[in-house]
Amino acid sequence: MARAREAVRQSDSRIKAQVEEALQADETLSGSRILVRSVTKQEAVKAHDDRVERAVTKALENRPELSDARIDVDVRNGVARLTGTVPTEQQRLTVSPHAR
Repeated sequence: MARAREAVRQSDSRIKAQVEEALQADETLSGSRILVRSVTKQEAVKAHDDRVERAVTKALENRPELSDARIDVDVRNGVARLTGTVPTEQQRLTVSPHAR
């Protein structure tokens, strides 16, 4: 596992160096900020988002008063976005806390 972590660190360093080199070569990008994330971090964020999405979906499914609601859950970078329709304002208010 330690070797894998070191390989990721070295890979990240090479990628960052390549980005810096590209920025220096193209002065039009020199003021831009670029965020470089390793594949490992991206996978970890995706796994976390999937867990959050399942938890929010389960919480909504466990509310009998929301059985006739059609709510989609989308999670990106740990932020849940709920979209859909509910028949009443009270149901909309009931749904909101489950995304927090």
